[in-house]
Amino acid sequence: MFVGYNTTWLPWLPITATLTWLPWSFYFVVGIFRSKKWSDTGLFGISILLTFLGGHIQFVYYSYLSVMFFILWLFFSSSRPWKNRFHPLALSLVGFALGVFSSSVQLISTLELAELSIRGAKPIQELMYTAIPWIRLPTLVVPELFGDVNLYRGHGNFVEFTGYISILGLILAVFSWLHPRVKEHSEFLFFLLLAILSLHLAYGGVLNLVVQFLPGYTSFNTLSRFYSQWTFASSFLTAFGFEAVLLAKGWRRRVWLILSILLACVGVFFIPLAKPSLQLIVDWVNMPFSPKLEGILKALYLLFISTISLIIILISPHIKFKIRNLFSVLIIGLITFDLFYFGITYLPTIAKHSAYPLTQSINFLMENREDGRIARYKSGFYGSPLPPNINIVYQLEDIDGYDSFSLDRYSQLLGAVEADLYLNSSSYNQLFGFQNIESLDSPILQVLRVAYLISEEPIIGLPKVGKSNTWIPTYQGKDMIIYKNQKELPLARIIGKYQVRFTDEDQIEAMKTNTFDPNEEVILNSYPPLVIDPNAEGTVEITNRTLNHIDMDIVVQAEEGYHGVLVIGQNNYPGWRAKVDGVPAEILTVDYLLQGVLVSSGHHMVEISFVPSYFLPSLFLSLFSLIGIAGCPLIKGKPAGEL
Repeated sequence: MFVGYNTTWLPWLPITATLTWLPWSFYFVVGIFRSKKWSDTGLFGISILLTFLGGHIQFVYYSYLSVMFFILWLFFSSSRPWKNRFHPLALSLVGFALGVFSSSVQLISTLELAELSIRGAKPIQELMYTAIPWIRLPTLVVPELFGDVNLYRGHGNFVEFTGYISILGLILAVFSWLHPRVKEHSEFLFFLLLAILSLHLAYGGVLNLVVQFLPGYTSFNTLSRFYSQWTFASSFLTAFGFEAVLLAKGWRRRVWLILSILLACVGVFFIPLAKPSLQLIVDWVNMPFSPKLEGILKALYLLFISTISLIIILISPHIKFKIRNLFSVLIIGLITFDLFYFGITYLPTIAKHSAYPLTQSINFLMENREDGRIARYKSGFYGSPLPPNINIVYQLEDIDGYDSFSLDRYSQLLGAVEADLYLNSSSYNQLFGFQNIESLDSPILQVLRVAYLISEEPIIGLPKVGKSNTWIPTYQGKDMIIYKNQKELPLARIIGKYQVRFTDEDQIEAMKTNTFDPNEEVILNSYPPLVIDPNAEGTVEITNRTLNHIDMDIVVQAEEGYHGVLVIGQNNYPGWRAKVDGVPAEILTVDYLLQGVLVSSGHHMVEISFVPSYFLPSLFLSLFSLIGIAGCPLIKGKPAGEL
């Protein structure tokens, strides 16, 4: 579990928590096929459940694919008669189903929201952009060949493209086919196939065009993250290679295996020591020393030492190891050292305040977080004064929305202001920024409740409201200038004037025009079910607000028998419910993606709460499945014998 890919992902605990259960799932599947015990079925179900509860839906999907592939492999590769293979297959599928159904209370809601996400189902052509370029294949041996980013910057960073399993581990995996009893282990061929297939898919191979039809493949996928399955499978191949070293017979196998070990020694111990020498050489020839150049020089150094080692070993091919236990400790020690060196090099331990500082500017935004969202001006993605994932760390809402369950409709509306913002929302977790000064005057910024605008430098030519600027400098820190939006809208408001636009395109076009004032009118996607007073207005007092609940005390001023539109400035996700004076009321989608409730004239208490659409059915399904898992050990099965 501590190969390069998993190590670089350690700060993101949901990924570690998800992948931790993958080897356990495989272990229990093997137990089912060997013993046909219901207790193994129950344990397998628990591992499947905990995989999902790990919390990262993409890696859950990859893990489930690998597990199902393994079950089918054991079924077809078994040496038993066909009629004896179906029982363990059925037990495995029952365990898998129990695990999945046990997670229903969370799974069903996740699937519902995922379909609406910016990362929802996409054409395979778009999915190919998430693959690893083939030019990066050498990083399996020299991980820093293209530089070490050490910062999370979305797709394409060092974390996403790390398939390192240690130099010695990779060599052992390559030579695992020399295992003298490889034909007796059908699992070897499985892990070899899984490793090759994972690499092929991660690098955007043509098989993606075939497997794209698997359920969920284009919904939960980032192709580069198939590296997680590559590192898992190659770790098993390394174990086979380790046994091959210990069980090797004949001088040819010994020569190549000893060569592998010596090359690993060179790679682990000498390459780190070579860096000062390489620096002196670069200084001598007066060349700029870049991370890419450093990686190339390290690779050349490894090639040179490998050639010398090859010549020496071929001269004396009959070397024998008499102290086998010491040899085993050496192999394990080399791999451990290599991965440890990799870990401390590319995952430095730093204080939390270094990665997520609490500057005076950030403290100001946190103290005023209830005002609305944050936007940024005149900057690219890199070098932001705000670190990524500010929603999680600081509970600040940025205009990009939080990846990856940002509604696709939200990103489309944001893209109507500037197209690059839509593209950014699909890939990154960091505040991007407007590039055009005209964008700061868009009514869509009011719809999205942008309260603050940050910039590293003073902004020239800000739009005006009458004779005053729309954006007023309200705080200036060492790292940023914070502007306050003078046209900022409250979270909830009463509106009477409306216009109906039936298509999404027409709604967005209407909201882009400067004549649209979201504080004075609202856009509906169909004719209202009740009569609305175009002159309706009123007051809204929010008495209680949490992440999934809002209580409001409102007064609507409208003609008798008419209604006003209560507009709530948050995404209309499935599952939100409204009550007016304790009576359920329909939530309309207004202003393309916001919530709207029709309320009659007078004083009312309005309650908005979120309950997943299928919460009760999924809860009962989870409870019944957990009972099924708990009952599995009580069922007795007959031993199945050899696979």
